[in-house]
Amino acid sequence: MGNPFKNIKEKALTARSMANRRAKRFVEWQRKGVTPQPLSGDSHVCLNCSTAFTGNFCPRCGQ
Repeated sequence: MGNPFKNIKEKALTARSMANRRAKRFVEWQRKGVTPQPLSGDSHVCLNCSTAFTGNFCPRCGQ
């Protein structure tokens, strides 16, 4: 019968290396960033609050 703690140590090291790789990928994903949509130059009237605006979102209510 072998040492039962050897198997536990190997599994712990494997789990730790997997967690490190996952954390590195997460940090890379966070730093990649997102490219926002360009602002629309069209005039709109908000369907919620009837405010006239240009752009993608109503400045008064956020819709």
